[in-house]
Amino acid sequence: MSKIYKLSAVAIIKNEAEYLDEWICYHRLIGFEHFYIFNNNSEDNPAEVLRKYIYHGIVTLIDWPFVPGQDDAYNYALKMFGHTSQWMALFDIDEFFVLKKHSTINEFLEGLSEFDQILLFWKLFGHSGHRQKPEGMVISNFLMCNLLLTNISKAIVRPEKVLFANPHNCVTHTGLTINDIGTPLKETWRHQELSEENLVIHHYFTKSYSEYEKKIQRGQADGRSEKKLDPYEKWDFSNSNTDAAIHAERVAAEYSRINNLGLNSISFASQSRLSRYSSQRGFLLKTQQYVENIAKHLNSEYFNSDPLKIDHYYFGTCLQFPKMKVDLERQCIKIIRQNLTGFYQSCKATLSFDCLIESAEGRLQFSNTKNINISNELTFEALNDDPQINFLLATQEDVGRYAVVFVVRQPEPGPIDVMIFGRDYHGEECMSFRNVHHESGGIIFGVISVGAEAMYANKIRLDPGSTPGEYGVLLYSTCRYI
Repeated sequence: MSKIYKLSAVAIIKNEAEYLDEWICYHRLIGFEHFYIFNNNSEDNPAEVLRKYIYHGIVTLIDWPFVPGQDDAYNYALKMFGHTSQWMALFDIDEFFVLKKHSTINEFLEGLSEFDQILLFWKLFGHSGHRQKPEGMVISNFLMCNLLLTNISKAIVRPEKVLFANPHNCVTHTGLTINDIGTPLKETWRHQELSEENLVIHHYFTKSYSEYEKKIQRGQADGRSEKKLDPYEKWDFSNSNTDAAIHAERVAAEYSRINNLGLNSISFASQSRLSRYSSQRGFLLKTQQYVENIAKHLNSEYFNSDPLKIDHYYFGTCLQFPKMKVDLERQCIKIIRQNLTGFYQSCKATLSFDCLIESAEGRLQFSNTKNINISNELTFEALNDDPQINFLLATQEDVGRYAVVFVVRQPEPGPIDVMIFGRDYHGEECMSFRNVHHESGGIIFGVISVGAEAMYANKIRLDPGSTPGEYGVLLYSTCRYI
């Protein structure tokens, strides 16, 4: 079975909702794709904080009322959700993975493909002089740490290889367990072969003294009660470390970006590979509504005796016109354009291009064509049965799904292909295409979602037909709707 994610996180929380935004956004930036979070009798309403992440496919929240709960939560996650991920990391909300040599954890894991578990070690951070909780981020406020690593481990593991999970390590079928530089380790929770050369865990286990006091009072998810409120001075470390703090600005930007995505039927699960199953339905409904309203308007105005033909696809909707005079054709295009902005707004489109107007910037490239003319419309002569119009997109920082709106006139009715090129979540090149069939002798109006899932796109291609001859492209527009 193919995996949805390369790397996901598993954590159990109790009254830690105020720290979730920073923890999630930080770890997304370094490569975590999904978070399985178990709520262990929290009283601070974590579901409200996590709502936006759940909606966009970033978080799965599981109510977990059991005490003790941590061991069972980890094992439940590995057995029930392990099939979704190549790797799972088991750690807490007060722990932050910090890379030393790699830009993402996926990059780090690529060099360890023959192993099944990597155990990482804590660098303990104390109160940094804060008796009360300060404003701002944990990674910015708490910079003073113990110079030495602890010998207590946390695990990144291949879920299908696990026999049993503990809070600090897993027991695997193979025993192929190492530290971050590839040294073999025993599958236990305390070790001698410590390393932080590639990856370390910053453990903000006290934060301010007032926060540490609250932490002691709420108890431990594993059912123990051995933590005591030690004297404030005990956690007064003298070594400064900003390896996590340098990401604070990016973490704030990621939080702002996600917070501004909005919640609607189009955007559901948009930041996850789950978007291939969810947002497609929302877009389809918006497309049907838009095209059906256009058809209703035009039928009542011009085509009542011979209504326009609507074709519904699982990825969009098309409207087929009969042959008609140029003046009527232009009036139909005008009505379509007048309603296009409203359609994009209903889909919460964050990026849109009129590809014909944008051609002045050199975004359009043509293949297998000659005698190209761009005025109120694009017309050209196809040299063979494969004319192509490529529209170049600037490389996007945000992942998205793309829609193309077009009106095409062909020398003969036939298939029309729309393709999208770019890269997926893991930087690998990918391509997706849609195909519609033009059956009438007039123009065809189409609104379709191009990609099968969210991606980073750099090119949209319209193949408007499969016969030589003169083609007309009266509308060619694209948008990113998640």
